[in-house]
Amino acid sequence: STAPSNAGSATVAGLAPALAMLREFFFAGSRLDIIFAWAGIFVIIGQSVFSAYIKFAINGWYTSFYDLLQTSGAMLCSNVTALVDEAEEAKLTESRQKVWLGLVEFLRIVGPYAIF
Repeated sequence: STAPSNAGSATVAGLAPALAMLREFFFAGSRLDIIFAWAGIFVIIGQSVFSAYIKFAINGWYTSFYDLLQTSGAMLCSNVTALVDEAEEAKLTESRQKVWLGLVEFLRIVGPYAIF
């Protein structure tokens, strides 16, 4: 015969000391201690959200920037051996400007992360 499992109730009972510790940290003590505890948790959560946003923004930047580099590189390679007319030169110049703007955009994204 098998005995009924008490794993679920053991897990809940194991949480009681952790909850008591959190209650003591965030709700007991002097007013200043409570303010510092809550401010600290908000700073940690805020930094985590900010870091996730930066990773999301960089991921989007990588996609568009490397697509731009691929098309610019293909355009440049096709024009190395051929004579370049004014229209092709204008396309190359526009492509170079887009690459530089992409690099500036990257600095705009990671600048705040480097500061904080």
